[in-house]
Amino acid sequence: MDQKRWNEIIGITDEVLLEKDPVKRDTLILTLCRDNPELESEVRDYLEAIDGSEKLWRSMEASKNQLTDDLLQEVNEEDQLKRAEEFFESRMIGAEVGPYVIKSHIASGGMGDVFLASRKSADFHQNVALKLVRDSMLSKDQLRLFFRERKILSNLNHPNIARLLDGGLASDGRPYLVMEYVDGMPITDFCKENKCGTDQKLSLILQACKAVQYAHSNFIVHRDLKPQNLLVTSERELKVLDFGISKLLHDNQEGTDETLFQTGAHQRLLSLNYAAPEQLDHAPVTASTDVYGIGLLLYELLTERKAYDLQGKSPREIEQIIRFRNPPGPGSIGITIDSDLEAIVSKAIRKEPEERYGSVRELAEDILRYKKGHPVHARRSTALYRVRKFIKRNRALSVLTAVSVTIIAAFVILLIYQHQLTMQERDRALAEATRAEHLSGFLTGLFEANDPDVARGRNLTARELLDQGAYSIRSSFLDNHVQRGDMLMLLGNLYREIGEYEEAAPLLEEALELLQDPGGNDEQVRAMHALGTLRLMQSSYDEAIGLLLPAEEQLEKDGRVPGELHAGIHEQLVLTLFRMGNIHEAMERASEMAESARQKKGLQNEALFSYLVTLGTAQSLFPWELEQAQRNLNDAMLLYEMGGIPPASLMNAHIRLLNVVGRRGDMQQAIVHGREALKLAEEIYPPEHFRRAEALYHLAVAVYYTGNFHESEEHLLKAMEINEGVDPAGRHYLVSAVHHYLGLTYRYAERFEDAVPHFLKARDLIASNYGESDFRFASITATTGDILIQTGQMSEGEAMLNQAMSLRRQLREENQNPVRAGSLDLFVVLAAEFLMQKNRNEEAIEILDEAINHLRQSQFDAPCWMLLMYPRKARALQLAGKYEKAGEIFRKGAVMGEEAGLNACFGIAQLYEWYTDFAYQHDPENFQYIADKAYRTHLDIFGPEHPATVRMEKLTDQGL
Repeated sequence: MDQKRWNEIIGITDEVLLEKDPVKRDTLILTLCRDNPELESEVRDYLEAIDGSEKLWRSMEASKNQLTDDLLQEVNEEDQLKRAEEFFESRMIGAEVGPYVIKSHIASGGMGDVFLASRKSADFHQNVALKLVRDSMLSKDQLRLFFRERKILSNLNHPNIARLLDGGLASDGRPYLVMEYVDGMPITDFCKENKCGTDQKLSLILQACKAVQYAHSNFIVHRDLKPQNLLVTSERELKVLDFGISKLLHDNQEGTDETLFQTGAHQRLLSLNYAAPEQLDHAPVTASTDVYGIGLLLYELLTERKAYDLQGKSPREIEQIIRFRNPPGPGSIGITIDSDLEAIVSKAIRKEPEERYGSVRELAEDILRYKKGHPVHARRSTALYRVRKFIKRNRALSVLTAVSVTIIAAFVILLIYQHQLTMQERDRALAEATRAEHLSGFLTGLFEANDPDVARGRNLTARELLDQGAYSIRSSFLDNHVQRGDMLMLLGNLYREIGEYEEAAPLLEEALELLQDPGGNDEQVRAMHALGTLRLMQSSYDEAIGLLLPAEEQLEKDGRVPGELHAGIHEQLVLTLFRMGNIHEAMERASEMAESARQKKGLQNEALFSYLVTLGTAQSLFPWELEQAQRNLNDAMLLYEMGGIPPASLMNAHIRLLNVVGRRGDMQQAIVHGREALKLAEEIYPPEHFRRAEALYHLAVAVYYTGNFHESEEHLLKAMEINEGVDPAGRHYLVSAVHHYLGLTYRYAERFEDAVPHFLKARDLIASNYGESDFRFASITATTGDILIQTGQMSEGEAMLNQAMSLRRQLREENQNPVRAGSLDLFVVLAAEFLMQKNRNEEAIEILDEAINHLRQSQFDAPCWMLLMYPRKARALQLAGKYEKAGEIFRKGAVMGEEAGLNACFGIAQLYEWYTDFAYQHDPENFQYIADKAYRTHLDIFGPEHPATVRMEKLTDQGL
């Protein structure tokens, strides 16, 4: 049964259950099912299952062990479980499953039973946990879940996750898994039995956070975090178990939790006491669902009671409690916990997923802040609050005498340290002074070449000055390798900064060769950094890693990580790892280093700024980390206000924030950051510098989505002109990106012929630079196919669209990283439009539903993205004759656009154009209002000259 059908049945059932009179209920069923016998039959079957709830709710109780009395129909739960255990023991003890012998029954779950077993081999005596699917579970869907658990566990290797050891088929054909046996207790039982204090409880929760965040980094949501699945050993090591109903974030076939709510014996897999509201709503499951689960566990550990009392409640009461009621505050039940902890728990268990912590990592970081006595993000940060936290962390310093002693001691230690430092640095300072003098002399001579008396009235360009310097260096410092290496590195970096990579490479290569030192030194590290950065810009990622990693290792060996010299190397290393596809390693490095930088006393603002921007950039590539990315980038911006940060670094931070807030759907704020970045670029760099092109491009993209195609075109043309001067071969990503968005700008300005050459150019460059199996190639192939169709080249365009959709499926199967999610989903609108032209409307609806679902999963669900999808879906439904559903989608999109305001972007104008046509045919009473609204929307977004605005004006005046 598909999601749409299921939602229809649920909606009708909810209304029918409100009617108690059997006769009226029967009439209501006939009315709501609209003479559809198949739908009526399914509704009656579902009602019968609910009314005779013994089968449905008894199966639910078997998996969650919470509902009693009403749901068990007065059958004592403990007696029932005891009888079940005795049955399993009598049936299975001593049985052989593959090469294993079952010793005892451990537990029963939603899909099967877990046994303590050992291998039959005499030389292997280790106990294992053997999970065997139950006889009654041998359905296609449940077997698929079981096999998926095996696949998921095989990809997880974390000390806090129970390991998969083996698997196979039993003699009767039932599949089994063999896992690490965890001799432990549920986390709640362990804490009660060992009388754990708050700090010990938080340490266990942090272990759970590490394990769950690791699973999330592998695109897996556990979605059934309950005490029985978090066992603690006698060594206080926590293990996360049972990924039987876990969720693959990129798995399009598992968009909701519908399969967890199927009727039938043993098919209620979800534990209601720990279920998130979105799981009951069959809404998309994200990492936020596990944040909620951990929040409930933390609540239970701190209060020693469950968050919700579900005993004796009817199914509908349970649903209302989980979806709408908040757990009682600790104070209201006579329990006192720290207000910071209460705030952390409250944020983690918000009903709306977007109001919770953005990730489990963010939750863990707030818990760590609490443990260290720092202000937590869950509370509003006031000056008084921060002062209180400081005093609490430094109680001894609140006593005046202690303060005085501390200051005196620190002063004495500082004097000793400074003396030692002076002695150690004396010789180095003399050497540095000599080198600085030579460097100053070299630069003075270089720029004197631009003196009017020397240049004879002609002003030399920056490139000509560098060329003179490169020529001069050939005969300079021949007797001093270090000084010559410095000069070469300086010139190479300058060439690289103006985009002259070919000229920079030999200078930086020679500099590194001259500065090689078996013992390692700063000059060698700087040279490796400089050449590694160049290789990254040239897309030579293996060479970049081969330079940047040893540079970092040298600084680690010297104990200078994190540090000022390391910060720049770290940024380039993380970026290189991302470009190579090693996104999890890059993310882990960025996160660990930012945390270390925050903890290091005396670290310069510029270095901490760099670490925070690097982390924010890394997080921005994971949809569920966008909120935290924005927070870290904003923290970096605050450091700029304190001074010591170069304007070029600030420009970089503005561009990163533009991308983050833009992906979160706030295009107006993205434009603000874009304008600030461009302003800085114009102040810092000469007109022909590629960093100006970079700032122009990012601003143009944000402006494009708002429908201001004229301004977008202006910025992109300027960027293209710079790119052609700096990189005529088009090897830098910016060149193809600018052509792509120029094509998109012309396409949606309906200047189709102007768009064609830019799409073709971008496609050739992307194929050359990244290959034809890259996600960027899929996107540009789709847009190129679309523009060919718009210009009448139907067969060529159709072939390209088919190629793009085929590549999209292939990339999805290969589990492409999350940064590509939006790109792979958004171009589906082009394929859908083509299918509608071919009257293949059902296919269009299918691919749009799939894309919408995946965009929501990957948190690309802001109005600016959804309003690209909704009008196409509504139009396809209209063409398919499903007028009621089409009208519903049009209205929903219109409301979304109104609420989003300027952040609805140009998608709202497209929606109103098709909505007007729909209203003329199927909603004539509201036609004039919708047509007027459409015209005003087009006028506001596109302006009066856009062809669509002209069309809407005619429709409004003449009425189609």
